[in-house]
Amino acid sequence: MKFKIILIGFITLISGCRNQANFPYNVESIHGNGRDTSNNSIIKTDSTIMLVDSCVSTFYQAKLEEYINFDLNAFKLTVTKNNTNRIYSLDLPPDRTNIETCNNDYIALSSACGMSCTGKDFIFMNGNRPNEGYMYCQIVDNNSNIITHHVNEEFEVIFIRNLLNSKEIKANIGPCESMKSYPCGIKKLLTKKDSLLITFDAPAAKPRVKEINIKEILN
Repeated sequence: MKFKIILIGFITLISGCRNQANFPYNVESIHGNGRDTSNNSIIKTDSTIMLVDSCVSTFYQAKLEEYINFDLNAFKLTVTKNNTNRIYSLDLPPDRTNIETCNNDYIALSSACGMSCTGKDFIFMNGNRPNEGYMYCQIVDNNSNIITHHVNEEFEVIFIRNLLNSKEIKANIGPCESMKSYPCGIKKLLTKKDSLLITFDAPAAKPRVKEINIKEILN
């Protein structure tokens, strides 16, 4: 599901928080993973902030922090590039959110929202492109710009998306295999020329592999 970024201007953090920049910065709120993650009131007095995760790419560095001691799922993602900070205000599951991937195109935040429920939020680093969030999302092993996701827990239907051009197709991959590798028993995702190869975590000596033509979303 696509989601908007709401730029709410320049704010100076109040003195109750630790590890903060001492200059104005942009605060953005994110909608993703099928839920409203916006939280324009995250910055509060008497809050303690704790470092959760960090990453470094060729062009920027990022850190994910969590506000604790008040009744909100409150995170702050700080992206530092060319001595400038950009701050994202996030409402994501506490203790179950981390930076999964940090590359030159995007930062992927992974969140577990309860039991088998998972989601990823993609914060794009190029231009002013809106960020995107998906439920039950997996990144293809050998192509970080191709992802798969499921909608409404219909796991036998898979959506395959190219993050570079926003093109998407859907395909039926049923029947679902063992749920050991969730969802639908998917163990590995690989692209090969114009195809996506899905390997399932089946008990058989030779696991089932489904090949899906994805040529229409590659260009």
